[in-house]
Amino acid sequence: LSGSVVISDRDRAINSGKQQALNLFNSKVQQLETTFKNSLNSDLFSIGTGSAQQIQGLQYWLRTSSATVASIDDSANSWWQNQSQTSIGSFATNGRDKWRTVYNDCSLGANNDHPTDIITTQTVHEALEKSIEPAERYEMTSKNPELNVGTEKLKFKGAKVTWDDDCPSGTAYFLNARDSKIEFCTLPDHFLDYTPQVRPVDQRVTGSIMSVTGNLILKIRRRMGVGTGITA
Repeated sequence: LSGSVVISDRDRAINSGKQQALNLFNSKVQQLETTFKNSLNSDLFSIGTGSAQQIQGLQYWLRTSSATVASIDDSANSWWQNQSQTSIGSFATNGRDKWRTVYNDCSLGANNDHPTDIITTQTVHEALEKSIEPAERYEMTSKNPELNVGTEKLKFKGAKVTWDDDCPSGTAYFLNARDSKIEFCTLPDHFLDYTPQVRPVDQRVTGSIMSVTGNLILKIRRRMGVGTGITA
């Protein structure tokens, strides 16, 4: 990803004064950083075919059928296949049973290495929370008379469950933080760094460029999985 912060002489004149010019630059930097964060977050769920600059996201790494991933054909290399459950359907009816299967498949037996995170959609996250409501217990005391309904933190068999707007509809990803990471290029000016501001000889502007080069890497696909076709 790359982007630029450009300030025209006119904008600089309107925001005259040393402090005002600094604030103008900082506000543009913040806008660009927000754009970068949104783009990176979206790309982390992509299949990576949107453009040559798009990250190979979770749809690329965690499949529901055989594919060549990272130049390895997983149909001929079962050790490279991720776990999956498709057409799960209603979470209220099938969700917890299917999730339990994916979780255990990712754990590969009693090796004490299990999924650490589950990322899904808001709809599925709410369905999970609703499924545990009958087992909720509320306690009120004179020192704490407020009744707090619901929870901000959910776990499934010890794995932290969160939701993201960019997660594909009806999907849940079972991840192992120990075996996945985002690898960034360490070359100068390629890790959210800004180049010095320069002034083109034929334009009344100054500009600075920010870029980031990196990719999502799942080292052991077999320890991770995906569930699809989930409804409330």
